[in-house]
Amino acid sequence: MNTHEIQVAVSARGSIDRLIKRLKRAYDRRGGVFEVEFMEDYSFRDQVVGMGRDNPITVRQKVHTMVVKMDELSDDWRLLFKNEPVNINARPTHMQDGIRSWNPTLSEKNWAKVTHSGQFEDRCDHCDSGKRGRLVTYTVQSISDPSITKTVGSSCMYEYTNIDPADVEALLSLKGKNMMGVKGERNTRTHPEMTLQDFALIAGVWCHNALDYKKGLGGMFFHHISYAKSNGDKHDLGHWSIEGKFTPVIKDVYGLVGEGCLVGDDALTYDRAPAVHADNFMQYMESLAGLNSFEQNVRNIAKAQVVTRKTANLAGGAISGYIRANRQYAQTQMRALQEANKPKSKWVGEVGKRQSFGECTVMFTRRLENQWGVTTLTRFTDASGNMLVWFRSGNHDDLKVAMKVNLTATVKKHDSYKEDEQTTITRGKVMA
Repeated sequence: MNTHEIQVAVSARGSIDRLIKRLKRAYDRRGGVFEVEFMEDYSFRDQVVGMGRDNPITVRQKVHTMVVKMDELSDDWRLLFKNEPVNINARPTHMQDGIRSWNPTLSEKNWAKVTHSGQFEDRCDHCDSGKRGRLVTYTVQSISDPSITKTVGSSCMYEYTNIDPADVEALLSLKGKNMMGVKGERNTRTHPEMTLQDFALIAGVWCHNALDYKKGLGGMFFHHISYAKSNGDKHDLGHWSIEGKFTPVIKDVYGLVGEGCLVGDDALTYDRAPAVHADNFMQYMESLAGLNSFEQNVRNIAKAQVVTRKTANLAGGAISGYIRANRQYAQTQMRALQEANKPKSKWVGEVGKRQSFGECTVMFTRRLENQWGVTTLTRFTDASGNMLVWFRSGNHDDLKVAMKVNLTATVKKHDSYKEDEQTTITRGKVMA
């Protein structure tokens, strides 16, 4: 028996209670255990419902915890995946790139141990039937021999789970989806879709305004087609046609041209124009290695160049990784900019002569040990950014990093460190 804790919205209790009754009847028919208990404690969770310039537009939902105890679906077979074509409107659906959704009731999800092609195959290994225009199949694994897996159509799932396929789907929805009162998609043959480019442009507007990733962002992009500026003005991102096609109408107000620049006090944000963000975001999706089911699903969406209601949250989930990659890029750009603008160190003084170097800053100090004893290395920079290095016999801790001192010393030699010229000194004298 497995135990699962699921966060559900109080506003969704009506539909959840109906679902529970249906599943309870299914388990009773097969003599299994299915028990549900609702915790009395409540909490609140924010759900993204729109886009704002400075912050996401959210709705606060009252939620509580539902504890579900239930037997395994089968003694012989383990349900691994639900399989769907990446573009449900495409024809034919056989052997196109697919979306694989883990059974969320599994305690262990080991992608590496499962043989997977990443494609949706319109077939059923149980009844040996070929193409029938299926839009959903399931992958099951033998419990006694995990090397045996089968692709099974919905109509044959009863043979492997002893539960009606509709109840299997309900169980997956119960544990896997965000039970926040959002209605699911009707099982129709035509589904709204938008091109990946249109979806990426909306994501580009989001990233352009340096907004953080929020759970459910992809679904929000798919459904909400206006963008609210901080002053309250709204601008259209696009509109849906009766045929379920999305047409973008993003205006120049979003700055769809330009390469971008470093912004912010810490310069950790590389502010690209939305169109540049969009191109980079799509490249990021295509570059994922497919090391797990999420990466493979996102990569397949990128290959299909289309986003549907069913795949919108998967595509939106990739925004989190893209934002991290973008920040890392910004940091790299900033370090490169700092390095390029850093004054190059030059040799100072005349070898063999003693002189004053003025105010210098301690940049580095370290104790070195060898067979001849202990030496303290101290590196300074003068007011012009030139490096001076002092090797002193013995262990000294009088000079600390960032300390500013007036330095007088004799120039011992001129040499190089990495690509910079540096001056080695001896017989140094410092005054704070």
